[in-house]
Amino acid sequence: MVVVSGVLAWMLFLSAAAAPPALNAQDGPRPAGFRDHRGAEVPVAFYYPASWMVVDQHESVGIVSRPALVTEMAAGTPSLEPGDAVLALGVMPEVFFGMMGASTDDLGSVMDALYGSIDAESGEIDDDDRRRHSFTAGEAVSVLFDVEGQAPSSMMIVSRESEEVFAFGIAFGYRDDLSAYRDELAQVVATVEFTGTMEDFYR
Repeated sequence: MVVVSGVLAWMLFLSAAAAPPALNAQDGPRPAGFRDHRGAEVPVAFYYPASWMVVDQHESVGIVSRPALVTEMAAGTPSLEPGDAVLALGVMPEVFFGMMGASTDDLGSVMDALYGSIDAESGEIDDDDRRRHSFTAGEAVSVLFDVEGQAPSSMMIVSRESEEVFAFGIAFGYRDDLSAYRDELAQVVATVEFTGTMEDFYR
């Protein structure tokens, strides 16, 4: 069992940024075996696997693979066991990635900018100690990171929500589990719809 703190806790309490809504990711059909959820405080809606549970609290939203993790998340002390995974969801305006020097026509470049901003903020992952594995799953790009001497591993997923907004997910779990869940979690991120207004961004 691994008690998750530090960078995971920071990521899980990300507030979803806002931008003007445009084309909605959820305009497509609901994937088979998925449920829908609309955030209570975070302005996003998404589809997620029916066997997973939603955590929607403290201006953060995501899904977890095991019921006990819902309670642990509420207590602020999530612990991951083999087979577990946690996915935090958010959205970010395209203009932010442009300000970070990313080519917004390239999801790989957007991924690099997102990782760089989180890594710089947390200061917990040394670039020299990580091993990166990139994948493409449907409309999303995902990157699985292995960090020497640390468990669990992490995975980041980015998808374009609309012309002005990118959706992202940050997952934690053991490497083999994240690899197994990768396509399913990428499908979740690809369905994220931003439901807020510009005012949400400036709160």
